[in-house]
Amino acid sequence: DRGAFDACVAQVLVPRLHAGQGVVWDTLRVHTSDDAQRLIEARGCPLLWRPPSSPDVTPIEQAFSTLTTALGRTGARTREALDDTITAGLATITAADTPGWFAHGGYPIPAQLRGEPL
Repeated sequence: DRGAFDACVAQVLVPRLHAGQGVVWDTLRVHTSDDAQRLIEARGCPLLWRPPSSPDVTPIEQAFSTLTTALGRTGARTREALDDTITAGLATITAADTPGWFAHGGYPIPAQLRGEPL
């Protein structure tokens, strides 16, 4: 519900944000909260509205693809082997990967998030 969402934004998300960090926002009804948007923007963080798109081009799917490729290469089948492979696979995902994933999904990437001067 909207109240729980606003509380989560105020108490969990906003305290962890630094000015200039972008917050990817979708059109889920509770995300249209004016209060939550004001809190984020007051922290100096732009809201990056997620365009309507198919699930196969969302950034998280790109990350999962990287991870499942690592899983497929190892053939891990035991819990321990899967844990090790997942840990190693996640370690291969870096912040440098994400701009390409967002661009692939049609998300605009502001200059400050690409590391370019304003």
